[in-house]
Amino acid sequence: EYRHEICENYFREIRFHLKDKPSRFHLIEEDFAIDNTVVDSKLEDLKRKIVEVASQQPYWGEEIPARWLPLEQVLMNLRAQGRKVIHRSLLENMNQAGGVQISTDELDLFLRFQHEIGTILYFSTELLKEKIVLEPQWMINALKSLITAEEFVLKHALPVATKWYEFKNGKLYPELIDALWTKDADLHDNKDHILLLMEQLNIIAKPKLYIDDASEIKEVNYFFAPLDKLKENAEVRCDLHDNIIESNKFLKFWFEGESDPILPANNTDGQDEDDVDAPITQEHINHARLCNALTTVCSNALREILLTNVPPPHTDIYKAILAIEAMLKKQLNKDQVKLVFPDPQGLYTGKVEEFDTSLLYTMIRNVSSVPAPSNGWGKPPNDNPRDTTLGASVERIRIYRNHISGHSVDGKISQPDFEDYWAEIDEVLHEIEIVIGNHDYLEDLEKRKNQVITPHEARELQKTFQEYKKQTEGK
Repeated sequence: EYRHEICENYFREIRFHLKDKPSRFHLIEEDFAIDNTVVDSKLEDLKRKIVEVASQQPYWGEEIPARWLPLEQVLMNLRAQGRKVIHRSLLENMNQAGGVQISTDELDLFLRFQHEIGTILYFSTELLKEKIVLEPQWMINALKSLITAEEFVLKHALPVATKWYEFKNGKLYPELIDALWTKDADLHDNKDHILLLMEQLNIIAKPKLYIDDASEIKEVNYFFAPLDKLKENAEVRCDLHDNIIESNKFLKFWFEGESDPILPANNTDGQDEDDVDAPITQEHINHARLCNALTTVCSNALREILLTNVPPPHTDIYKAILAIEAMLKKQLNKDQVKLVFPDPQGLYTGKVEEFDTSLLYTMIRNVSSVPAPSNGWGKPPNDNPRDTTLGASVERIRIYRNHISGHSVDGKISQPDFEDYWAEIDEVLHEIEIVIGNHDYLEDLEKRKNQVITPHEARELQKTFQEYKKQTEGK
């Protein structure tokens, strides 16, 4: 009885673990606890169940020629040697050298049968018939290597990382594949065949662009790929299903956490506008990285300056804001007033965490106890000798933001200008750290210098700075 309870708990835990995973579809109702004794009735029950389940397979009961058995053994031996892909010519030569030979047409039939029962991947089309994938699971692993490669990609140079984010938006470029598969000889050597297989299975699609009057077709150097929906560490199950309308085969993928199957797309209907824009250049990325630094690291520094420089007799910055409410409303634009004083009764309910760089500058200048720089507010600080006070640092951040927003129309900054701006921001944050004692800003800034910016993020940052420019020009 105790043994029975242990077994029940064990199987219950296994089923619970698999309850939300696609592999639950392969579970049967019966459990078999085998103790490996000489006489074990459960072992015989398990054997009978295996035969019962196997007999439900579509190929069960079909007669196959006995002369195919040597070739089946050849495939098993090659697989045991660690071979993933072989040329069909190798199998043809081994067939000719064997004691029992079959014709070329029958060899093709043998390979198609092995494909149907799932032991190999083989298609007799003109482009695919010369190679045989011995392990279908290897093909699935190749797909997963693309999906779960974000951490690997982020350590690479910008071009590769950019292609990763293009892939996340549905475009798979050869440069990304080369970077991911270069260290795996099997994947790298068979890259072209894998891509052809993925096309054959409708996992990816090579788009064609029609020029002008559609009289000319232009090939592009990427594939449409919906593989970005695969989650890291997701469990993958690939099944072949009959498509009744077209009578061909296609793959369905189930991913952990997804309730519906994901089907490969073969057109761009409904594609997001950002996905079809021109490629993002290095100059766009430069602009986006500076925007990112100003809206994150610099804003955080200004926020800390505001919160730690409360003018007496107030005990917190919120009371200081309420004390000069009338004056502040004259300094702020309409959107800023709504952000700072959202309550219709005029009570302060705003959150400093929501203030952007522009609003933080206004608050520091008008509410905090930070002294004005030597040249006064609203003017470039003195650089000879350099004014290193908090007020001067705040003023410099405002100036940098104004300069960067001036580039927001085309969203481009050259590499030399980028390096100059970044060095200036670095110096200002260093001066702020010395005064307030926080040493996290430079470290954060350094991380963001090579941070990957997606095309979508670059455009969103550009829009943010365009809006900022409109606000400052309209005040």
